[in-house]
Amino acid sequence: MGGVSSKPLTMTIGNFDMELANGDDAKRHICYFPSMKGSKAQQNDDTFRHQKRKLYHRTWEVVMRSIQKAQMAGQNYECALM
Repeated sequence: MGGVSSKPLTMTIGNFDMELANGDDAKRHICYFPSMKGSKAQQNDDTFRHQKRKLYHRTWEVVMRSIQKAQMAGQNYECALM
């Protein structure tokens, strides 16, 4: 298959004026979100597309489970996962 790259996933606060919401203190790094790369032929392959989607959804599962666990325990979510 192809290679893997990643992009940072950040969470921002909402319901605040734009100046505050766009400040550095309003953003929290959560993790690096992986992405599969492939050639044109690989990208058209059903197996590649299936694995790419599976990676995407599994990553969201892991990220949200961590956030939900902190929320259910009544904790603040302050640190990065990875």
